[in-house]
Amino acid sequence: MTFAAALPPPPMGRNKRILQWHFMGRLVVLSLLMGVSLLIEGRSHGSASFFVPARYLLGFIAALYFYTLVGALILNKIKRISMFAGIQIAGDIAMITLLVMASGGSQTIFTAIYFFPIITASFLFKRVGTLFIASLATILYGTALLLEYFGYVAFFNLWSSPLSDIMMVLHFFAIHGLLFFLVAGLSIFLAERMRSTERELSRSSRDYDRLQILYRQVFNDITTGIITLAADNRITSLNPAATEITGYQAAELIDRQINAIFPGFELDSTGGQRTVATLTRKNGRTIPVGFSWNLLNMPEPCDDCRVITMQDLSRIQEMEKKIKQAEKMATIGEMAAGIAHDFRNPLAAISGAAQVLDDDTASNSADSRLAEIIVRECSRMEETITDFLRFSKPAPPEMEWFSLHPMIDEIIAMFAHGKKYNEIPMTIVNLTPPDLDCWADPDQSRHILMNLVANSLNATNNSTEDPLITIQATEKKTGENSDQTVIEVEDNGTGIKEELKEKIFEPFFTTRENGTCLGLAIVKQIAENHKGRVELESATGKTIFRLYLPLPGEG
Repeated sequence: MTFAAALPPPPMGRNKRILQWHFMGRLVVLSLLMGVSLLIEGRSHGSASFFVPARYLLGFIAALYFYTLVGALILNKIKRISMFAGIQIAGDIAMITLLVMASGGSQTIFTAIYFFPIITASFLFKRVGTLFIASLATILYGTALLLEYFGYVAFFNLWSSPLSDIMMVLHFFAIHGLLFFLVAGLSIFLAERMRSTERELSRSSRDYDRLQILYRQVFNDITTGIITLAADNRITSLNPAATEITGYQAAELIDRQINAIFPGFELDSTGGQRTVATLTRKNGRTIPVGFSWNLLNMPEPCDDCRVITMQDLSRIQEMEKKIKQAEKMATIGEMAAGIAHDFRNPLAAISGAAQVLDDDTASNSADSRLAEIIVRECSRMEETITDFLRFSKPAPPEMEWFSLHPMIDEIIAMFAHGKKYNEIPMTIVNLTPPDLDCWADPDQSRHILMNLVANSLNATNNSTEDPLITIQATEKKTGENSDQTVIEVEDNGTGIKEELKEKIFEPFFTTRENGTCLGLAIVKQIAENHKGRVELESATGKTIFRLYLPLPGEG
C-alpha cells in the first residue's frame, strides 16, 4: 500500500485549512525554539558547546521560511491535497532530522519537534497515514543515531565525543521511537474523537437546517393563517396565508397591537377553544373567520407569548350553501317526477278538451278566447314540467363530433318561423365558421343554444333599438394546453343589473312574469356535465353569454 493510498482524506477545504495552520505553526514553533537557542548561545560565549552555531541556525531558518513559502504557494493551486500534505509532512520529518544531526544528534534539544508533524498527520490522515508518519520519524531518527555512531556526521556533530556505545544507540532509539508512537496513538484517538464530534455536529446542524426549512415551508405553505404575538399582544410574525386572509402585508402588521387592528379577536377566553369572529380586511370587506389561540413555547423566556391560527370561513359557508342547494335540487327532482306523473295526463286532457271547445264555439268570440287561453296556459305548464324533468334528472351527455353552423341555422329558422317570436322584428346573425366542429352532445347543445337565444330575444323585445342577436363560435386556447370551443350569444338588449348577475343561473330565478325559471339553470347544468362552463358579460346595451366546451382530452 502506498503512502497516498493510506490516506483517504477529509474534505479538501478542511485539509487545506489544517495545512495552513500547520505552516503557520511550523514557522512560529521552530522560529521560537531556534531564536531562544540563538539568544542563549550568544550569552554563553561559546561555553555551552552543544548549541548550534548561529550561522547554521540562521541558514536553517532561511531554508525553513523558503520551504514554507513555496508550500503555501503550491497549496493554493493544487487539487490533490492528500498527496501534497503527505509530501509536506515527510519533508518536515526530513528537516527535523537534519536539525537533530546538526544540533548534537542524540543529545539535541530539538528531538521533541518530531511530535508536531505526527500530531498534524493525525488530523489530516486516518490511522495508517499517522502511523506511517510516526514510523518515518522513528526510522529517520534511528538513521541519524547510526550515522552519529559510525562517525559519518562529523561535519554536523559539534560534540567532542560522539555516540560510541551501540547500547546507547538502541536506548535512544527505543525511547524516542516509543514516544513517537505513543504521541501518534494519542493523536489518532483525539483526532478520531474530534472527527466523530464534527460528524455529529454536522449531522445535527443538517437536521436542524432541514427542520428549520421544513418549519419555514410548512409555515409559508399551510393554508391556515398563523399569527404569533408577544406578551403585550404585539404581532411578531405571520405567514402568507394570514396576509391573504387579512389583506395586509406582513410589514403593515409587525409590532402592532392585534386588538387595535382586529378588534373581533377576543383572546381573554381559554386558549385552544375555536371561536368564530368577524374580521375586517384591509379593503373594508368583512369576512367570517374561525380562530383559536394557544401559548407559544419560545426558547427565550416569554410567559404570555401566543400563537393564533385562523381560517377564512367564507368558502366553507359557500360550500354549505351549495350543499343546501343540492339538497333543494334533490327535493325538486322528486317533486318534478311527481308533477310529471300527476299533471301531464290531466293537462293533455284539458288541452284537448279546450281545443274541441274552441272548434265548437267558433261563433262565440268570448268563449273562443277563453279556450285559447286554456290551450296556451296548458302548453306553458307542459313546458315548465319538461324543464323540471330535464333539470332534476339530467341525462349524461353522449359525446360526438358535429357541425355547429347548420345547427345554429336550424335554431335561427325555428325562432324566425315560430309562433311565439315571429312577430318580433328581430335579426339573428350566425358568424360561426362553416367548417367548425364541436365535441359535445348535439341534443343538449341545441337545448343550450335555444335557451340562450330565447333569453336574448326576451331581453331585446323591450329594447329601443332593433333587436340584434349575434351567434359565433371559435376554437381557441383558454389556458395552458387547454383547447376549447367557445360559443358566444350576444344581444343589444337592456343588459343585466350588476346585483342580478350572481343569481341569473340559479333555479327559480327569473325577471319575466311568464318565465319557466329554469332555462339558464339548465344551461349551466348541461355545461358543467360537459366539464365546461358558462359565463356572463353584461353592460348597458350589450349582453354576452359565453359557453366553454372542452375538446377531447381536455377539461
